[in-house]
Amino acid sequence: MILTMSNDPQEAPSTGRRFRITIEGRLSDGFADVFDGVEQETISGSTVLTGTMVDPATLHGVLDYLRRLGIEVERFDTFRNDSAPDRSRCDEGDIG
Repeated sequence: MILTMSNDPQEAPSTGRRFRITIEGRLSDGFADVFDGVEQETISGSTVLTGTMVDPATLHGVLDYLRRLGIEVERFDTFRNDSAPDRSRCDEGDIG
């Protein structure tokens, strides 16, 4: 399954929103390769996935994929390309 997202600011949607999904624990290297344009890094024992929101359906596709794999989202942040993240903690019921 490949979901297309762009990290190129020239291709960013008019909202210019980006997302950051934090997952407790370390995912295998290259896990995010299944999502075109999603970056993955490990910070303090957590995995962080970041990308640009092309549209809400694409973002929900990433969240649904994680849920189907039984991966619990610890934190979900959205922010404009030109600002710091707006932090919001979400429970599983909030992401689906």
